[in-house]
Amino acid sequence: MEIFSRTPEKLTAGDSYSWRIEAELYPANDGWQLTYYLVMAGQYITFAASADGIAHLIEISAATTAAWQPGNHNYRASVAKAPERFTIESGSILIQPDYAGATGGLDDRHFVKKVLDALEALILGKASKDQLQISIGDRSLSMLSPQQLTEWYDIYRAKWSAIKMRERIANGQPIGRTIKTRFS
Repeated sequence: MEIFSRTPEKLTAGDSYSWRIEAELYPANDGWQLTYYLVMAGQYITFAASADGIAHLIEISAATTAAWQPGNHNYRASVAKAPERFTIESGSILIQPDYAGATGGLDDRHFVKKVLDALEALILGKASKDQLQISIGDRSLSMLSPQQLTEWYDIYRAKWSAIKMRERIANGQPIGRTIKTRFS
């Protein structure tokens, strides 16, 4: 298993993870204890690191992550040594759903894609009851005028294009059209 050298930005529910944090000012072998505090969907989860020389080693089992709700969740990492405590890192972790543990009905689309699909279905006259229940601001899709529907569709199409472009950049894929030239 790969041991990361920093807090991962993405985790998959149901997978095991390990990472090592070296906090020079707060070495594990000097009594500093690193603890992560993760807030997700009404849950408050904590997990502590163990000492690995001067580094702090975080190990999370598959059974532990299997209970985590998919989504983007905020965290804080703090070191403590009585009577002091310091937050040394904060951010968000994207918890991806466990496909292996899915029991049907898993809709893993991004929220923006769900809204875009619902708007498109409404324009085509094929919106389901679930799609009509999606709200934009303080209005549901079924209450939008044709002009508002077109405006929201354009907005969400642009948002979805931006998300896809960021994904292509992150994956090292080309982001634009290829222009071919020939020199003779």
